[in-house]
Amino acid sequence: MIVRYKFDGRRGVCHRRVHKIDTSASLNARCRPVKLRRRGSCNAKGWRRDVLVHRYVTKKSCRCRTKRRHLRAVRCRCPSTRRQRICRRNRRGHWYRVTCRIDYKLHRRGCKKRKNCSKRRVVCRHKKRVVRVRGRCHRHSCRRQNSVVTYSVHKCRCRRRVKTLTQVCCCKRKSRKHSFCNKRRHAIVRVKTHYRLVHGACRPVSRKTEHPIRCRTDRRKLPGHCRRHKNGFYRRVVTQTWHRRGCRCIRRTRKSGLRLCRCSSKRRKVQRCLSRRGVIVTIESWLHPRGNSCKLRSRTVGRERVTCSHRRVRVKGRCGRGKAAKAAAAAAKDGRKFAIETVTWQRRAGCKCRRIRRSHVRLCACTKRVRRVTRCHANRQLSVTLYHHRLAHSRNGSATCKIVRKTCRHRVRCRRPVIRMGRKCHSGKRTVIVKVFTPKKCRCKAKLYRRLIACKAACTDKLPSKVCKKWAASRKIKICRRHPHLADRLCAATCGKCCSKSTIVHVGEHCLLAQNRTLLASQNDTSSNHKLTLAKLTTFEACSRSCLANPHCRAFDYKRSSGHCRLLRINHHSLDRDLPELKPTPGCLLFEKACQRKPKGCPHRRIQKSWACVCRRFFGKDRRPLCYRRALVAVYFRRSRRRCVHKLRRILIPCHDCEDKKRWCQQAARKGKCAKDSRVRKLCPHSCHKCARHRTRAGRAGHGHRLMRRRISACSKSGWRKIVRGGLYYDRRLKLWRVYKGVSHKRCIRCPIGSRLIVGRCTKHGKRKLTWIVVTRHSRRGHHGRPCRIKKKHRVVSCRGCGGLDLVRKVGHCVRKPGHGWHRVVTSTFTERDSRKHRCIVRHHKNTFACSPKCPKRSVSRSRCKCGRRVVCTRYYVTYPGRRRCVAKKITRSEKCVSAASDCNDQIKAHDCQAIKHSGMCSTLHRLCAKTCGRCK
Repeated sequence: MIVRYKFDGRRGVCHRRVHKIDTSASLNARCRPVKLRRRGSCNAKGWRRDVLVHRYVTKKSCRCRTKRRHLRAVRCRCPSTRRQRICRRNRRGHWYRVTCRIDYKLHRRGCKKRKNCSKRRVVCRHKKRVVRVRGRCHRHSCRRQNSVVTYSVHKCRCRRRVKTLTQVCCCKRKSRKHSFCNKRRHAIVRVKTHYRLVHGACRPVSRKTEHPIRCRTDRRKLPGHCRRHKNGFYRRVVTQTWHRRGCRCIRRTRKSGLRLCRCSSKRRKVQRCLSRRGVIVTIESWLHPRGNSCKLRSRTVGRERVTCSHRRVRVKGRCGRGKAAKAAAAAAKDGRKFAIETVTWQRRAGCKCRRIRRSHVRLCACTKRVRRVTRCHANRQLSVTLYHHRLAHSRNGSATCKIVRKTCRHRVRCRRPVIRMGRKCHSGKRTVIVKVFTPKKCRCKAKLYRRLIACKAACTDKLPSKVCKKWAASRKIKICRRHPHLADRLCAATCGKCCSKSTIVHVGEHCLLAQNRTLLASQNDTSSNHKLTLAKLTTFEACSRSCLANPHCRAFDYKRSSGHCRLLRINHHSLDRDLPELKPTPGCLLFEKACQRKPKGCPHRRIQKSWACVCRRFFGKDRRPLCYRRALVAVYFRRSRRRCVHKLRRILIPCHDCEDKKRWCQQAARKGKCAKDSRVRKLCPHSCHKCARHRTRAGRAGHGHRLMRRRISACSKSGWRKIVRGGLYYDRRLKLWRVYKGVSHKRCIRCPIGSRLIVGRCTKHGKRKLTWIVVTRHSRRGHHGRPCRIKKKHRVVSCRGCGGLDLVRKVGHCVRKPGHGWHRVVTSTFTERDSRKHRCIVRHHKNTFACSPKCPKRSVSRSRCKCGRRVVCTRYYVTYPGRRRCVAKKITRSEKCVSAASDCNDQIKAHDCQAIKHSGMCSTLHRLCAKTCGRCK
């Protein structure tokens, strides 16, 4: 059906037209073929499924529809050819290898299987099934290891079995000897046994020898030792006979009575006294043998008369001791002391001398009272007279007290003058108070002097000038000549002590020595003339040189005729008071030492050149940058030729222009001219405190505080920290602000980050303590003053029954690792009982320490062998982060000195010894694994 529409323009409407056509033939033609079989693809397993497609036209919608139906799977490909091997055993015990080939062929109904098999017996290649290998005989243990190798087929494979048998190859046992008694035959049988190898075993072979016992038949008489009995020496006679009993000869003895040997040879002397005559008689007695006993005999040997000494001995007791001496002193009442004198002599009484004693009181000490008389002479000389009593002895032995006088004279010396300087200056002057002590009537009296002196005066008179001149010209005082130490402190200017540099000046033709002689002659005093002269020289040059070098020389006289000169202690000012006018002395010239004037000062320092300003940041209290510039400063000074020369110095100055331009700035600031004169404030900004930047940090003029800043770097791997310091300070010599900049290195603390294991010894209860130490760094710096954090973890393990190995440490060499520095490895080997396997196992742990090649190398020392063991001490050195010094550590262990061949065995398990051998630790653990490490002798 086709519907069409046409528009009519005149009427303005659309016309519809319908046209019907029959299309069934073309529709059926397009739906062909009606049935179609499509072949599927063959999968990996060799199967495929075909699809049946059916096409038809529907009556309702007149459309072509398609239906699909899957058919059952059909074989499209057979499996590939494969081979199969099977091992089988027959009833006789022979093993055969069966090889089968399986082929598949494709048919319409499927794959047809075809199988072909072949059979082959498995036989070992070795000709002999059993091979016997005979080992070498070990001469120390007498053991030989024989091996039996058996070849057999099992599951189509040739299996090799080795069986080790230990066989005795020699007899190492030594021959033995023993003996026993045959009591029936009264003989000793001696048996010698040695060992002989018979059929792989040591069999004993014995040989017997019989020795009959024969005893002595004679009788023997033996005299005994002479022993003391009663008053002589006696002995007994012993008769000996022998009788046989079993395998021994028994001795029988019989003793007789006592027989006299000899009498005592000691002679005794006894003294008897005849009291009436005073005679001592000496009687000698001894023993004489008679028969079988000793009899006593005696005789008179000598006589001695007793004589006593009539000499009298006097013994004097301590002075003032005893009741009688104290009673006599109390009765005297004048301070005298008495002593008890004892007289002893002898008198005969019978045959002895009797001592007789008599005592009486005598004078021994006088009174201690002293009378003192003091007198003063010329206000300075003090005489002290002491009157005391002295004990005097006479010829007849009596003693008396006599008065003794002693006079002492000494000169009164007063303390040094006290000088007090005023602290404040008024109008450039300050007050000086001098307290002088002078002797009057042998006592020191004080007198005060006040004077105003300049504040900047370096050397001046502390006393008034009139007083200094008076004391210098006084005959008694003469302060410049007699008291040079007081002249330096009190009258330095008057006595000419203020000169830093002196020169020789010609005064006139009047010698001082001739003037002084005239003065002394008028006063009739010639004793002090020699005190004025220091030395006598020959030439003018020598005299000038010596006077300049000698501090006591003030002038010298020079004679033209002789060319001689004399150094003097005085000058013409010393004689102004006594001789106002000096008399001329022709032919003699006077030269005096005078102060040389100071030359004029050199110019102030000048800044010749300055460079651009540079700013650096520091981390201190003030975080503002420090700005400075480099400058070239000329510093002036005077040479010996009175010329001012300068030297150039390169310094760092702050960028601001805050410094004094004139040398008088500090003095003007003290006088208060900064507030009155604008010109002073412009030329002296530092002294007038007009520097805005350093106004708060500056104290008095020229006394500024330091402004320091610093920057600290992080701690490096080597343990050092870099500190950059910068600061601002006032230089008093150059009178300007300067910048300080310096770099220093400081040791910092580094944590030995890592973990360590400390292994304890095995206790008697079978426990071992393991401690893990873990060192880390705190997240914050200086956490409670401890930058390192240390954690400890403890664990207790069992070591019961693990004998032999307790704890062994091995120290490695100091080795350098790339990127890690120098390190040393210490390996700890210890035993631990495994609770699951119920056996002892050996564990190894390695601790790494920092070291240095500059430290001493490790050393091993061994002690002497004692009781079969010796001590081995291993010393090594390690370093810690942040430290330079080497820290010594040592490990001490005990080992056997010599191991016998019979004891040469492994003390721990075989697999543990093999692990020690493969790890290269036989050098330290050979005593535990002596057999595995090959240390048996």
